[in-house]
Amino acid sequence: MMHLLVEDALSWYEHVLKLDLDNAFGVKVTELVEQPWGMLEFCITDPSGVLWRSAENQ
Repeated sequence: MMHLLVEDALSWYEHVLKLDLDNAFGVKVTELVEQPWGMLEFCITDPSGVLWRSAENQ
């Protein structure tokens, strides 16, 4: 698992969706979620199974 701390999770999420990675490479992208521990985040699972968690501190 990789954890990426970003300044604007919503912008990054929208960018990832525009890339259409799920259709191009079979990448799985979760919904953008506000977690109870104060982070706005989403996850990407790449074709090799690595989980990429992108989050913004709120």
